[in-house]
Amino acid sequence: MERLAKIESNYFPFLPFPEEENRRYLMIRNIFIEEPSLPVYETLRKYDVSISEIIKYYRLMQVDENLQLITNSIFYPQRIMFQVGRRMVTDFNSDREYIERLLSGKPVSSRIVEIHATKGTCNYNCVMCLWSDKNKHTYRTKNMEGSGLMSLDDWKKILTEIKNLGARTVVFS
Repeated sequence: MERLAKIESNYFPFLPFPEEENRRYLMIRNIFIEEPSLPVYETLRKYDVSISEIIKYYRLMQVDENLQLITNSIFYPQRIMFQVGRRMVTDFNSDREYIERLLSGKPVSSRIVEIHATKGTCNYNCVMCLWSDKNKHTYRTKNMEGSGLMSLDDWKKILTEIKNLGARTVVFS
């Protein structure tokens, strides 16, 4: 965190708090930058902060331009983690019903669903295939061989079902 303190002394952002609270915000922000996967409960315990502080400062972090510069930099090692987290929070905030269903244990679909158009006939021999080792894990070795392509009714049923469960993107394989 000493590294970040040096950066902050040269480029201190305008913050809408008294000076001591600004320091507190920067401390919490720097924890998120240096340890983005630290669970909130550990942050509370390790750094003696309250959940209300975390929530208040997290909201401010969403519009903190300096934080965005750091976490979007190609030199920031946790950049992808931050981007995925930011997209998930944005997605959850845009669809409250989805997150409520997810948190209550009701069935939901992944936001991105990959559909194989064949019913058990793929031999997994394409060079780019990531689904199989091409020998041990195939439809045939798992006794899942089927009868060809999906019918129009199959397509309608599957696409309607995954849409109703929250899928937003379909990848056809």
